[in-house]
Amino acid sequence: MLKLIFACCLIGLLGLELIAIIQEPSKFEIKEITKEMKGKEIQVNAFLINLKISKENSFFDLIDDSNQVLKGVFFNKKIDNDLNYSKVEVKGKISEYQKKLEIIVSEITPLN
Repeated sequence: MLKLIFACCLIGLLGLELIAIIQEPSKFEIKEITKEMKGKEIQVNAFLINLKISKENSFFDLIDDSNQVLKGVFFNKKIDNDLNYSKVEVKGKISEYQKKLEIIVSEITPLN
């Protein structure tokens, strides 16, 4: 009986890990992002520059190694100024604002 419980727990944990892997947003370079991707959750590694904070919202540009730029906005979140001009991993949803693509950020992780 104990072996059966252990096996069920192990299968459950493996299932959760698989779900986490499947739900991870796809990683893209900025130059690969197109209007057809609006509404899609993605991940981008880039330098965060030109950080501006207005009320509780953070606005910035992301620039990657190929010098492509994508606007970013993190609503209801103030980004620490220490992240300005540093390499970050950004997860969020592609959107369009004033006929330009941007990423509505859900998570930012500093990269070293």
